[in-house]
Amino acid sequence: MIALLGALAVLGLPVAALVALLKAVDLVQRRRAALIVRQIEVTDAIHREFGAIVAPTLRRARRGWRVVLPMDARQVVIRSLAVAPCYTRLQSQGRTAHGVKAALSSSAAYT
Repeated sequence: MIALLGALAVLGLPVAALVALLKAVDLVQRRRAALIVRQIEVTDAIHREFGAIVAPTLRRARRGWRVVLPMDARQVVIRSLAVAPCYTRLQSQGRTAHGVKAALSSSAAYT
């Protein structure tokens, strides 16, 4: 009986560890795919409003999302207007306003 339990442990532990690792990889891939989908939705929302003026990037923040908009610092009006579709799109997905942070950065190509 002890030999049977030993054999099951020797065979079962590596299989269980492999299944746990595959589940972890699946979780990471699903989160990455969801991030890409949200980034495409935010980009499409900005492009619908203003055309192809900026390509935002999304990142996970502590309790929400961080949207980075690389734009020219001299375009103050466009910068402030481009943030609104980001908030609207992410709020429509069930997120609250305090869960979305926008960062406007100047790129070296614009200076």
